[in-house]
Amino acid sequence: LTLLDMRAPEDPGSLGRWQYSLYTQRAASLLASVAEHAEVRWTADLHALARLVATAIDGTALAWLADRDSDASRASLHVLADALVALAEPRS
Repeated sequence: LTLLDMRAPEDPGSLGRWQYSLYTQRAASLLASVAEHAEVRWTADLHALARLVATAIDGTALAWLADRDSDASRASLHVLADALVALAEPRS
């Protein structure tokens, strides 16, 4: 639906803008909650990190739909998790 919306002659991409804005907001909320509970702070800008997480998960899901390679998708998400751990530092 998002891809079709981007081709719409009237206000192209409005669904996509809403969709990815929501994904990013939800990821930011989750990352903020994780930081609070784990008593860490992110060393990267929260919005940029949230957008990275949202698009990485979305891209992984789309790739899985294309190739059904669960092992590759799982490995990609493990790399994302490792990257997040590397971007967290203890709060002082």
